Order: sequence, then structure tokens, then C-alpha cells
Amino acid sequence: MVDRAVRFQRILCPVDFSPASLRALDSAIQLASLHGARIHVLHVVPRIVASLMDIPITTSRWTTADEERAKRELPKLKERARKKGVAATTEIRIGDIDVQILDVLKKVRSDLLAMGTHGRRGFERWALGSVAERMLRRCPIPILLTAAGARRALPGRIRRILVPSDFSKGSRDVMGYAASIAEQTGAAIMMLHVIQDGSGALDLKTFPEQAAAIQQRLTELIPSRGKRSYALETRVDSGEPFRVILKTIEDSKPSLVILNTHGHGFLDRLLIGSTADRVVRGGAAMCPMLLFPSSRRS
Repeated sequence: MVDRAVRFQRILCPVDFSPASLRALDSAIQLASLHGARIHVLHVVPRIVASLMDIPITTSRWTTADEERAKRELPKLKERARKKGVAATTEIRIGDIDVQILDVLKKVRSDLLAMGTHGRRGFERWALGSVAERMLRRCPIPILLTAAGARRALPGRIRRILVPSDFSKGSRDVMGYAASIAEQTGAAIMMLHVIQDGSGALDLKTFPEQAAAIQQRLTELIPSRGKRSYALETRVDSGEPFRVILKTIEDSKPSLVILNTHGHGFLDRLLIGSTADRVVRGGAAMCPMLLFPSSRRS
């Protein structure tokens, strides 16, 4: 249970120099500035083995060119962070991208992974291809997703945080993170629970006591750290959960959405089960999303 103030200290940000990954870096810098964290910027040069007349050849010339480009560009990104008062280190590795990310993550003891997505819909194209999807399945620490074409980037000031909750394992911890960020930024929090109703026939106005009980359960997820310093709204709605959540993001225009993942693999269980991938697809296209695995490290 997260009852203490939460601060990210070491943020790992893999970049491929695409607009998506650079936007993720900017979001990481913003959070690092808020938390007094350091950023480790990583570029992985993948080993590419091509085939010529069915004879495998290693494209070392391409690999060398990519490495030289990284040596030119990474110092610029380090300076980009320094101008915002954030300390950054850089590293170049050669190998399988996801393997190297996980290895560096352990080496530098990162507590947040910041990655970018391509396209208008998050899963249509990841900045690092299918690597980001595998990170969502395997990464033991929170992941901040930022889409290149998102209508809203992580702003200089976080004003509103949306926290959808299905009361699953880890919900209290996630609310602890949201409360901590709100305390540090003065942001308002909107907590949302969606009652599954595919028919659309459920009218919560006819069940005020039940809706009030759910709102009370949402309130009980908030850590007790004395007098609350941020505005809080609890909302109960009904319908197809992923549609309601995306509509809420569209209407309320949060600076950040915080989601809880279960422990059974990202595409298998996230927030509300099989609707999870649709939540992230649409949500990442609108604003940054912070995903927390239930088995997070302390």
C-alpha cells in the first residue's frame, strides 16, 4: 500500500530519434523536473541480418552508420534535459532492443520507463515497433506512454489526473501514486468506475444508493496522509467500459491518465480485462498514459 509520497528517481527513456520517442523524452524530462529524478537515455542499435541469395549477411555498414548518428544526437538530448534542470546520462548498445532495455533497466535500477508511440491510435505503430508491446507485457516498473500525434502532451503543469478503477488488485497503490502527484502539482483527481452494461439500459439515477456506495469505495482507495490538498471528484458511470473511459478522456481533457495493470500479461488483463488494449489505443492518442503493473517494485 502506497501511503507515503511517491517520487520517481531514475527514469529510463529508450529513443530511436523519431518524433514519438522525442516526445516521450520531453514527458520524462517534465516528470524528472517535478520529482528531482535523473534520466538515462538509451539508444539500441539492432543487429540486422539480411539475406542475399539465401546467404545470411550482417549489415555492419548500416549498424555503424546508426551508431555514429546516435553519437551525434545523444549529446543534444542530454543538453535538452540540462536546459530544464534535469541531469541525464546517455548510452548506446548493440543487440536485441527489448533485451537491452530490460538489461539497462535492471542495471540503472530504473523506477519508470518512458516510451513513445507512433500513429493516431497507440497500438497501430510503436516508436520501437513491437518492442514497446513486449515491454508492456514484461516490464516490472511503471511505463509512461506518449504518442507523437497526441492532441495533448504532458504539459508543463499537470492540472487534472484521471484514474479509472475496477477495484482490482493494485488499485490502492495506483491511487497512492495519483495522490502523490496531485499533492506535488496541485492537480485535481477524477476517479472513475464503470459498471459493465452493454445494453445501455442501466440508469444509475434510479439506483442512487448503489452509486453512492461505489463512490464511497473509490474514496476509500485514497491514502490517508492528513488533510487532502487537491480537489477530488468520484464518478460512477455505466456502459461499455472502454467506450466510457475514452469518452471521459475526450470530455474531461486530463493532463495524465493513470491505469492499473493486473499481473497476467498486458493484453490479457489490464484495468478491465479484454477491453484494455482499446483503452490504451484510444487513450494514448489523446494524452499521456501512466501504466502501473500490480507487481511493481517497492
